[in-house]
Amino acid sequence: MSVYYYYESEDLNVTFSAEVERCDYGVARSPIWWELVDSSIEIDTIIILGVQFSKKEFVSKFGKEFLGFIYDRISSELPSDPEEWEQ
Repeated sequence: MSVYYYYESEDLNVTFSAEVERCDYGVARSPIWWELVDSSIEIDTIIILGVQFSKKEFVSKFGKEFLGFIYDRISSELPSDPEEWEQ
C-alpha cells in the first residue's frame, strides 16, 4: 500500500511517497501493525516558489544531485509512523 507525506515550508513543498508493509509476530492472535519500508521513500513532486515539477522534470532541469540534496535535507524530518502519512 502506498502512503504520502506533504512537506511544506515557506518556499518549498515536497510530496513524498512510500510503501508500507503489514507486520506481526508470526503467531496466532499476534498484534498487527504497519511499518514504512524505508528503502521505498521517494520524492514525487516538488513545488519551488509556486512552480511545480514532477520528479522527472526536476531531475532534467536541475540534476539528480540537487534532488538528492533536497531529499537529504528533508528526509530526517519525515515521520516514521505511517499513521502520520496519508493514503
